[in-house]
Amino acid sequence: VYDGTEHYPTYSFAATEDLPNVRVMSGKPQTEAGAGYKYGWLVMDDNYTGMHTGTFAITKPEVTVTAVLAQTEITYPAAIPEITFTVEGFTGDKALLNITVEKPTANVGTHEITPVVNNANVNATCVSATLTVKKGEAVYYRPTLSTDGLQGTAAIYGDTISTVTFSDEGFGTWAWKNPDLVIDRMSDFSAVAVFTPQDPNLNQLEEELFITNDYRQIAKRTLNIVVTKNEYTYTGEEFK
Repeated sequence: VYDGTEHYPTYSFAATEDLPNVRVMSGKPQTEAGAGYKYGWLVMDDNYTGMHTGTFAITKPEVTVTAVLAQTEITYPAAIPEITFTVEGFTGDKALLNITVEKPTANVGTHEITPVVNNANVNATCVSATLTVKKGEAVYYRPTLSTDGLQGTAAIYGDTISTVTFSDEGFGTWAWKNPDLVIDRMSDFSAVAVFTPQDPNLNQLEEELFITNDYRQIAKRTLNIVVTKNEYTYTGEEFK
């Protein structure tokens, strides 16, 4: 059986008093798996000479190689953990199997890590290890808020929060979780914003943003009142 060492054919015969001098000659020692390797032996004595030739084979062992991970679950962007191997069915030096493996990228998902045996002298069964990569937490800058056409303030009383927009920080996008939320007070108004990272391997996150405490003040709505007979109107709406 192949183990990476040199092999000779094995055979024996009984020496007797009539054959005191025995010489054995064999073929070249072999290390690779295969069949048809030739050998021979020769007996020489003052009274007898005999010779025999034949062939022998080195068979392939059934080898099982299993990938083993130092960690089976990591969080992005952690490095791929160390990969080792267990070997069964091979009695020789494990380095002779020339085991290699292609490491996956650390992107989110499930990855099968399969060893490869680069030695044609064995029948190899390779068992994979499974690595799970979970989404990491986003790193972000707090957004800058603004309102189109408005200077000095970031919101107007009575508007919906959707009128307050976010600057593009380059790491992802912000959006209001409830864009129809009405700004119904002049101080301590807050709303929940959702950050979606550009990197799909990172989780979304939510943060409560206080408009008046963290950013600019909320502006009062300007009413243009017009008196026409018995009706009092202001821009955009009517009341009596």
